[in-house]
Amino acid sequence: MSSDKNKQSVRPFGLKDKIGYMLGDFGNDFTFLFAQMYLMVFCTDVLGIGAGVVGVILMAARIVDAFTDTAMGRICDTAKPSKDGRFRVWIKRMAIPMGVSSMLIYMYWVKDFPMPVKIAWVLVTYILWGSFFYTACNIPYGSMSSVITNNAKERASLSVFRTVGAVMAGMIIGMVTPQLVYRANEAGQQVIIPERVTLVAVIYGVLAAVFYLGCYKLTTERVR
Repeated sequence: MSSDKNKQSVRPFGLKDKIGYMLGDFGNDFTFLFAQMYLMVFCTDVLGIGAGVVGVILMAARIVDAFTDTAMGRICDTAKPSKDGRFRVWIKRMAIPMGVSSMLIYMYWVKDFPMPVKIAWVLVTYILWGSFFYTACNIPYGSMSSVITNNAKERASLSVFRTVGAVMAGMIIGMVTPQLVYRANEAGQQVIIPERVTLVAVIYGVLAAVFYLGCYKLTTERVR
């Protein structure tokens, strides 16, 4: 009897879930695409770290990812579901830490630190963001469609909305960001503005957290 009541109390799948799932990838890419497009530029042009060293940092992060991705997937599969579900709860918990850790990578005042400290700063903040908090949001988010609905057509619609979110974020990062973080010098060359990179990183970190929390708020896990 109680099982029937629970089923009746769950909101039917609809547009709210689709928009919520779209917001997940929309927020996700505000930090992910920003890192892909501007991390190397920020480290080399603002912090003065050699490209080879940055490459080593990125490689180290990928090695850590191999363990944290697997661990997060295992946690999602084995942890006892909370009242917020098995996957949504992690988005709720990690959205703000993910946004804040992304911001920390791009603090322009780090350029005045000694080189070893600058390298350590980027290494720690990048791994903290990408290998831990981003993973703790993205792995559950990618698995959510399987528990939002068990209908194949409805899952396909979630995939479409997710793609829309990614495209929208990509357009903003690709078209708006260059207008904000670059300026022309006296020779007509485009140079990066350190303070603007930090400001944009803060804005994108806030938006990423807000949209991820929107994903949490609007979606419902129905498949137990």
